[in-house]
Amino acid sequence: MLAGFGGKYNFRQYIPSKLNKYGIKILAMCDAKMFYTSIMKVYVGKQPDGPYKISNSSYNVVIRLCQHIVGTGRNVTIDNWFTSLPLVRTLLSDFKLTVIGTIRKNKRELPVEFSKPVSRLEKSSMFGFRNECTLVS
Repeated sequence: MLAGFGGKYNFRQYIPSKLNKYGIKILAMCDAKMFYTSIMKVYVGKQPDGPYKISNSSYNVVIRLCQHIVGTGRNVTIDNWFTSLPLVRTLLSDFKLTVIGTIRKNKRELPVEFSKPVSRLEKSSMFGFRNECTLVS
């Protein structure tokens, strides 16, 4: 989410599709049944070198947000900016969490058959299965 804020700070984010185009980007984990926010992190963008520098890659952000629910067997639903097969494998094997998310068709780990559906009928579905992972297109 983008919290609209007009003050002066160096980690201001610009998202043209939001109502408040400038503000503080907040990443949150919310419970879908109880509708409460369990954890929030402020996205500060590029950080200076030093002992407190942390990675803000989509993979590491999700890992940090999921630390407090490790081993609970819950399902994590994520946006396409966060979704990747390495993340899904890590959450399933190490954290014992399942994942549902949309994945962009230009991701390297996606099979070619899913990224370029040339010979498929309109409004048809394609399923792919591998170990504990299912893809649907």
